[in-house]
Amino acid sequence: MSGFGGASFSPRVKGQPRPEYPPTTSMLKDLFLSSTRVPLVLTVLTYFLQPYWLMLVQCFRELGLNDSGIFTVSTMATHTITYCICNGFYYFLDTHKYLQQYKMHRTPAMEHSGDQFKHTLREAFVSQILLAPFIVYFAFDILLNSSFMQPDEELTDFTTLFFCYVAAKVVNSVGFYWAHRTVHHPALYWIHKQHHSYVGTIGVSAEYAHPIEQLVANQLPTILGIVLTARHPLPTIIWLWERLEQSYQVHSGYAFVGTLPHKLGLTHASGAAFHDFHHTINSGNFSEPWIDWLFGTMDPWLVQGSEEGYLARKDKSEN
Repeated sequence: MSGFGGASFSPRVKGQPRPEYPPTTSMLKDLFLSSTRVPLVLTVLTYFLQPYWLMLVQCFRELGLNDSGIFTVSTMATHTITYCICNGFYYFLDTHKYLQQYKMHRTPAMEHSGDQFKHTLREAFVSQILLAPFIVYFAFDILLNSSFMQPDEELTDFTTLFFCYVAAKVVNSVGFYWAHRTVHHPALYWIHKQHHSYVGTIGVSAEYAHPIEQLVANQLPTILGIVLTARHPLPTIIWLWERLEQSYQVHSGYAFVGTLPHKLGLTHASGAAFHDFHHTINSGNFSEPWIDWLFGTMDPWLVQGSEEGYLARKDKSEN
């Protein structure tokens, strides 16, 4: 992989002409599917879960929680439960060597140390259990409470909610792209260096980042679109769950390409390969293929053969 790697705002492959980018029609299809498939699933899921949500809100009311308390408890529970289930699953696969045919290429130099893993878990505990509940409570109470619907108010109509999720998806993709690309500038890479201390990523490394990066690149792009459009706790919490599950999966080191869930569009397998390349090579692939295509930051990915070429690295190393 000569010519790849390093902190770079505009990644190029040294000594080679720029590769031919995919045709516009292909990227428009990718944009359409990525911006509609997940929102549609989330919209259906939101309406399915609404009756159970209303029962949960009633229980919280009986316990004396106000709207800020309900939002905080629900958000923190969603975060911690998703963190434990998703990362517990990937940890189980790693330690028991199940489904290793879907594990992406790793060399000894890419593996994390036991101390790094423990430090990551300690940071997650401090953030999720000790700090985040207070931050979420007061942020919601001060910034959002007056503009948000009551937790037990009825949802908006199906079409409107669908486009709220579309807006959240696009805002997140664009916001994350520019924040992520910016911290890859050599002058700002010190902010992003902590996250890239994981070369071969694992699920828990998804949120292992400098506080500035956590706020600007992770949290703000995630919440802005949904809180400005949906203005209801339930869609906000479901969107948070989706973003967490996606982030853990694309950092897991597994790409479940070719499985039935992947064929049905129910995994982030292609996104996992796309982002895993970003970590192992540390060049380009700042967000999603369509936006990296738009701004010309996927040269190294294309040179090594895109998804097919990247996943084939494992087969070549084993032969």
